Amino acid sequence: MTSSEIKIGLKETHPSIWTMSLLCGLSLLPLNIFLPSLPTISSDLETNYAIVGLSLAGYTAASVAFEMGAGPLSDRYGRRPVVLVCLG
Repeated sequence: MTSSEIKIGLKETHPSIWTMSLLCGLSLLPLNIFLPSLPTISSDLETNYAIVGLSLAGYTAASVAFEMGAGPLSDRYGRRPVVLVCLG
C-alpha cells in the first residue's frame, strides 16, 4: 500500500454551491461599486475620464496577479486556509 491509498481520519469535503456563489459574488462587488462612480471621481479629481478609467485596468491586473499567487498557495496549503486569509 502506498501513502496515497492510506486515508486515516481524513474526510474530504467539498464546498457547497452557496459558498462558491458567495465567493464569486464577493470578487465582483468592488468592481460594481467602483464602475458607476467613475464620472464623479473624474470630475472631483478634475482629470480626464480615460485616466480614471485606467484604474479599472489596474484593478484587473492586481486581480490577475493575486489569483496567480493564490493558486499555488492553495495547492500547497489547501483551499480553506487560503480563502480564510483572503477574506480576512
